[in-house]
Amino acid sequence: DLHSFPTRRSSDLAIKATFAVIPARLSNKGIDSLRKWQEEGFGICLHGYNHDDWKGWTCQDIIEDINRCESLLKQKGFKLQDLSRYVVPPHSRNTIAIRNAMRAKQYKMITGASLANPDSTRFQLGRVFITKKTNIKKIEYVLNKAKEKRAFIILSTHSSIKEEFSPN
Repeated sequence: DLHSFPTRRSSDLAIKATFAVIPARLSNKGIDSLRKWQEEGFGICLHGYNHDDWKGWTCQDIIEDINRCESLLKQKGFKLQDLSRYVVPPHSRNTIAIRNAMRAKQYKMITGASLANPDSTRFQLGRVFITKKTNIKKIEYVLNKAKEKRAFIILSTHSSIKEEFSPN
């Protein structure tokens, strides 16, 4: 349950947290948690309908994937008007087709991992992964440093990986 993750409210740090979601992989419990987060002012952005690799996809294929994301989230009760206008392309991809799809859909793109990106001069952002073994105090320290420097951090859980976030 993402909603019970032991953390301070983003408003305590004056940081707006945004969760990149994979709509087709969300459990009902995950959906409920994320809707609560959205109601509390946290951002929800897209990470591909099923986390399929967009490398080699056409601009139209990517637009259709984003449309499927929006449709499923709306069906599950999310407020699309409150969606963050960002997309984290699956597998950290950064292609011309993806950039064109972002422009067409009026989204901004966040991606990282220069090894996966053909254009190493653009959109290079690292992500801090959160797992069951994450030291929450270290994450809190990083968040405080981000606030101090008026920066931002991408925290990644890939919480759709059941083995990593299952209660068993």
